[in-house]
Parts: sequence; C-alpha cells; structure tokens
Amino acid sequence: MWSIPATSIKRGERPRVVSRHQGRYRELALRLRSDFRRYQSPACSADMKFLVIVKDLCDSPAGGEKSLLTLMKGLSNSHLIKAIYISKYKKTFIEGGIEFHAVQGDIKVLKDFVLSLKTLVKFFTKAYSLTRAWNPDFIISQASLTPLAMVIARKLKVKSIIFLRSVEPICLICCRKFFIFPCVNRSCFSCAETLSEKLLYPYIQMKANLQRWAIKKASLVIANSKFVQEVFNRYMKIDSKIIYPIINFNEVVSKDEEERGFITFINPTTAKGLNIFIDIARKMPDKRFLVAGVVKDNVDLKRLRALENIAYLGFVDNIKRIYAMSRILLVPSIWPEPFGRVCVEAMANGIPCIASDVGGIKEAVGNAGVLIKDPTDIDLWIKAIEQFDDVTIYNSYVAKSKTFAKKFNLNKSIDRFLEVVKVISKQ
Repeated sequence: MWSIPATSIKRGERPRVVSRHQGRYRELALRLRSDFRRYQSPACSADMKFLVIVKDLCDSPAGGEKSLLTLMKGLSNSHLIKAIYISKYKKTFIEGGIEFHAVQGDIKVLKDFVLSLKTLVKFFTKAYSLTRAWNPDFIISQASLTPLAMVIARKLKVKSIIFLRSVEPICLICCRKFFIFPCVNRSCFSCAETLSEKLLYPYIQMKANLQRWAIKKASLVIANSKFVQEVFNRYMKIDSKIIYPIINFNEVVSKDEEERGFITFINPTTAKGLNIFIDIARKMPDKRFLVAGVVKDNVDLKRLRALENIAYLGFVDNIKRIYAMSRILLVPSIWPEPFGRVCVEAMANGIPCIASDVGGIKEAVGNAGVLIKDPTDIDLWIKAIEQFDDVTIYNSYVAKSKTFAKKFNLNKSIDRFLEVVKVISKQ
C-alpha cells in the first residue's frame, strides 16, 4: 500500500513516504469550496465516483445545467466527480475538485446531419473509454443524451441516474409548440400544424422514444417537481423520486439593494409569456418594467423598445444585479414549466412573485406569491400588481417569500440525493 516514488526524490533530499492514493488529483477532487459544507452522509460511503454524461454543461448553462453543476460541486467535497460534455472547444480541466472533459462538436441534426453524427460517434467513443478506464460507481445524465449514457451504463454494468427536468419525452409537439399540457387525445402528430413539422415528426418521435427507453432502464429516476413526477407516472408508470432543483443561494442572493422599483421579467421568450408581459406594460404606463435576457425576434424587440416604461438590458451575466433592482418578479409562462427556478431565486432575495399557475410553478411559489389561473387574462395580472402598492401587503409577501425559499435549502437537497442513492447502491 505504501511506496516511495523514485521520481519524487531529489539529490540530497530525504525520501518521503507517500500513499499511492494521495495523488494530486485526489487532493484537488476532495478540497473544500467555501460555498459548501462537507457533505458526509452516514448512509453512503465516502469517495464514491460519479461520472456525468450530458450534452450541455459549462458553456451556456440553463436552469437544468445550473442545478446539475451545483449538485456536482456539493458532492465533490466528499466524492470523486468527473464530467464529459459537448462544447465548442476541446479541453480538459479541473475546477472545484471536478474533472471536466469537453468534447469539441455540435449537435444540430436538422442543419447538418453528417456533422452531428460524427460528433455523437466521437463523444460516445470518448465517454465509453473514460467510463471503462475510471470505472465509476454511478453515471448521471439528463436531457437528450440519456440514451447514449444508458447504453454505456448497461454495457459496462454501471448504475445509472437520470434527472427528469422536462416533459418533452412525453409531449412531443405540444411542449415544443408551448400549448398547455397535457393534451386530451395524446395524438402528437395531429398537433403538427405545418408541413415541416409533419416531416420532422418521425425524427422527434424517434428521439423521444429513445429517451423513454433510457428512462425505463435507469437504476434511479429523479424528477425535479411533483408535476413532472406525475406526468411520467401517468404515461410511463415510472417510479421516480423528487429532488427540487438544487440552488446555491450564495450565487443568486444580492446583498445590495440599489433601487428595488422595477417589475422584472427574465428570459423573454414566447413560451415564457413575452406577449403577455408586453400587454401588461402597455396597460400600466406609470409602472417601471425591467427585461433581462436576449430577445431573438426583431419584431418583439421593437415592440419592447417602443414602450418607454420598459428597460431592456439584454444578456446579463450577473443575476444578482437584476434582483438588486427588482421589486416584483413576473413569470407569465404559457407552457408547462417543469418547475420555476427563477421564482425561488427571487423569493430568496425577498422579491414576491406573480406567476402563471401552469406546470410545476405552483410548487416553486407555494403560498408565498400570487398564482394567475388564466395567464392570458391581462386584468388578473394588473390586479395582482396593484395590490402590492399597499406597503403592508407587500411586506407580508416579502417575509413569506424569504421563509418559503428556505424550503429549497442546498444542504438538505444534497443529503436528499445521497439518501436516494443509498437505495440503489445496495442493489
């Protein structure tokens, strides 16, 4: 067990006995980060090895990627973590005790099928080799590359964990078209309106079928809300565990309160309710509105800039800056949000939320905010906003928001994950 590496002895230097298990990578992998306490669950042995296989991770992380990264950082204090993903650049680096492997490529099947196929083959080869060489205890995956990760897990007999952060494998066209879920007849092809959608339907169906296969074969399935859990249980009879999106409040809570006077809308897209937001701002010219995020459609951008009471910031890399200026958060989504991460972030800052009562948003808001039953009714939004003009009512919601946000405690989420992992580790 103990040895003296010959290469580490210099002339005139006394030999130092070191353990083979005390290499440089182990020290990096186990070092503590200031944002996390040491997660040592008595239910799970220390130094378990987790390999994350996903499409997107570090380049432009969305909510699902942020939650996964936060989980990885928390686990890295007591366990060994590696991740492999697809990026614009090929690189291998260690950050926060996690070893990242970025495979250069892009997956845009509809634009360049050959290039996408080459990327997938290259990624699969790299991921398979990494898995076989490292021999992890668990493979973690989510979204579109779950089938590929499952093939590797089954081939090399590694336990697999899949996170469900969307209902797309169930609702193929409706979810993409931002209709209210679920549809009645479950005839996805009938929801395709244009010729291109009908032509693309076989590809969309194949992709969803592969994801459903991977979900059924997983050792452990984790849903990010009761809504998502119920959808997959209803249509696939999947027994999943619930772990809400893992959020590190140190990364989102602002200590500065510049001028909390704006009614804020984040991630301005049609699915998130951009048209509803514009109608609200138009009917409330005396209120100040703030938009954070890129508007890709030029027509929508012109409509935003035409209103003098809307401040459009575009892309903002520091979300704390947005919350420091916000008094109310609007979430007028018209599609079934799997959860509502932005609601929890805002409430942790003491910002009340007014949100659509669709999907899993109600689980993120609870009784600490206002839920709009009919998102298309602009008068309901205006009435909800105007009630916060009363200082007493507003302050009561501020207090309730901060209290409710504590439900999504980072430490509890990590411990909850280790608890459910304990079950499959014994199988």
